[in-house]
Amino acid sequence: MKNMSEENDIGTLLQRLQDESNFEAPEFTPEAQREKRAAAKKFVKEASDHPDGGIYLDAVQAIDGIIRIAIDNPLAEGLVEATSQAGRSIIRLAQNSCRLSEQLDAERKQADYLRKQIEAQGKQLEAVKYAAERDRLMKGFYNQNSSEVKSLELIAEAVKLEQPVALAYADIDDFGEFNDTYGHDHGDVALRHVAKVAAACFGEGPELLRFRSQGEELTFLVRGLTQDKLAQRMDAFRIRLAESQIGVDEADDNNWMEPYGRDIHNVLVEPYKYANEINITIGVCDNAAIGMQVVGMQVESMPGFLAKLRRLSDANMRIAKAAGKNRVYLGNDAQPYSSQPNL
Repeated sequence: MKNMSEENDIGTLLQRLQDESNFEAPEFTPEAQREKRAAAKKFVKEASDHPDGGIYLDAVQAIDGIIRIAIDNPLAEGLVEATSQAGRSIIRLAQNSCRLSEQLDAERKQADYLRKQIEAQGKQLEAVKYAAERDRLMKGFYNQNSSEVKSLELIAEAVKLEQPVALAYADIDDFGEFNDTYGHDHGDVALRHVAKVAAACFGEGPELLRFRSQGEELTFLVRGLTQDKLAQRMDAFRIRLAESQIGVDEADDNNWMEPYGRDIHNVLVEPYKYANEINITIGVCDNAAIGMQVVGMQVESMPGFLAKLRRLSDANMRIAKAAGKNRVYLGNDAQPYSSQPNL
């Protein structure tokens, strides 16, 4: 004889129920009774297998109603209880699964929100960092506050790669007179134009840095080039700048004159069509010119090395200024760069 646990097993009860001829009620025809038995088996399987928790309650209730047609049958009563308990357990599991799914979804949304906040803050920090390091007028140029750190970073990279380091110090010729003639707003436009030409000549890259020290004074620091090679590039920049002309679109940058009407617009912008060329004087030197080797240089020596480069290139620039401006000077044999007129 089978024990009670075996008789209460759903599979066993279903099998015996299928075989029991007394799973009947007077009001049902034999055909209806067969349909009820088939429906009971069908709903039990669906209640056990269906992944959606919402169907379980309906399934168990349907089974309960179907099986109670034979309430006097002990096997049927056991089946009702067993399937009801199983259905309730499945429903609880489904409900818990839904709650966990909702909780995980909420946590994913929170994590996504936090990630977006972090990304936004990162972009804001990058924007603040960029604004703190860069010149407000000359795109592509670092400002004076960041020049020391950025310059030492470039020198450290040159030491690591065993590359020469060269520096050019440039000064826009007669810039004060330009400001006095056209006004400081025009001077700002001229600086933006110089930056535009510099970007076209040098591009963007970690091997060459551009700085605006103050006013019209500019510094170019490069690794991987000797002073002769840098002088060639600086002279090409000087010539291109002299041959260029400030466009009306540059003078009207950001439409800052628009509120004042077309009359004052014409007064302020039209002179740029006829403005004189912008000339620049440049002094150049490299590590060899100051008698220092880059290879093996210690970190503590780098600030002094940078200071010497600045002093010599500044001195060369001043010699070129005194000799007539608009030229590149290396300091070699007291002669200007070879493409320029003799001093």
